[in-house]
Amino acid sequence: MSELKRIVSLLNKISELEKYKKMWENFWRDFDIVYDLLSFQKKYLGPRFREQLLYRKNIIEKEAEE
Repeated sequence: MSELKRIVSLLNKISELEKYKKMWENFWRDFDIVYDLLSFQKKYLGPRFREQLLYRKNIIEKEAEE
Protein backbone atom coordinates (compact mmCIF):
# COMPACT_ATOMS: atom_id res chain seq x y z
CA MET A 1 0.00 0.00 0.00
CA SER A 2 2.84 2.40 0.73
CA GLU A 3 4.22 1.68 -2.73
CA LEU A 4 0.90 2.71 -4.24
CA LYS A 5 0.92 5.97 -2.28
CA ARG A 6 4.46 6.63 -3.44
CA ILE A 7 3.51 6.04 -7.07
CA VAL A 8 0.51 8.35 -6.76
CA SER A 9 2.69 10.99 -5.17
CA LEU A 10 5.20 10.73 -8.00
CA LEU A 11 2.44 10.98 -10.61
CA ASN A 12 1.13 14.13 -8.91
CA LYS A 13 4.59 15.66 -8.98
CA ILE A 14 4.98 14.79 -12.65
CA SER A 15 1.67 16.43 -13.52
CA GLU A 16 2.73 19.53 -11.57
CA LEU A 17 6.02 19.62 -13.47
CA GLU A 18 4.13 19.34 -16.75
CA LYS A 19 2.14 22.41 -15.73
CA TYR A 20 5.35 24.38 -15.06
CA LYS A 21 6.87 23.13 -18.30
CA LYS A 22 3.86 24.49 -20.20
CA MET A 23 4.17 27.82 -18.37
CA TRP A 24 7.85 28.11 -19.36
CA GLU A 25 7.06 27.22 -22.96
CA ASN A 26 4.44 29.98 -23.05
CA PHE A 27 6.88 32.41 -21.42
CA TRP A 28 9.61 31.74 -23.98
CA ARG A 29 7.13 31.93 -26.86
CA ASP A 30 5.96 35.34 -25.64
CA PHE A 31 9.55 36.43 -25.05
CA ASP A 32 10.47 35.50 -28.62
CA ILE A 33 7.51 37.49 -29.96
CA VAL A 34 8.44 40.60 -27.96
CA TYR A 35 12.12 40.28 -28.88
CA ASP A 36 11.23 40.01 -32.56
CA LEU A 37 9.03 43.10 -32.33
CA LEU A 38 11.74 45.10 -30.57
CA SER A 39 14.41 44.07 -33.06
CA PHE A 40 12.03 44.95 -35.91
CA GLN A 41 11.47 48.39 -34.39
CA LYS A 42 15.18 48.97 -33.98
CA LYS A 43 16.11 47.72 -37.43
CA TYR A 44 13.31 49.14 -39.59
CA LEU A 45 11.80 52.05 -37.70
CA GLY A 46 14.96 53.39 -36.15
CA PRO A 47 15.55 56.34 -33.86
CA ARG A 48 13.46 58.75 -35.95
CA PHE A 49 10.33 56.79 -35.07
CA ARG A 50 11.16 56.94 -31.36
CA GLU A 51 11.85 60.67 -31.63
CA GLN A 52 8.44 61.21 -33.24
CA LEU A 53 6.73 59.26 -30.47
CA LEU A 54 8.49 61.29 -27.79
CA TYR A 55 7.65 64.54 -29.60
CA ARG A 56 3.97 63.59 -29.80
CA LYS A 57 3.98 62.52 -26.15
CA ASN A 58 5.44 65.90 -25.14
CA ILE A 59 2.83 67.75 -27.18
CA ILE A 60 0.01 65.78 -25.57
CA GLU A 61 1.42 66.41 -22.09
CA LYS A 62 1.70 70.17 -22.79
CA GLU A 63 -1.88 70.28 -24.05
CA ALA A 64 -3.04 68.42 -20.94
CA GLU A 65 -1.32 70.97 -18.69
CA GLU A 66 -3.06 73.93 -20.38
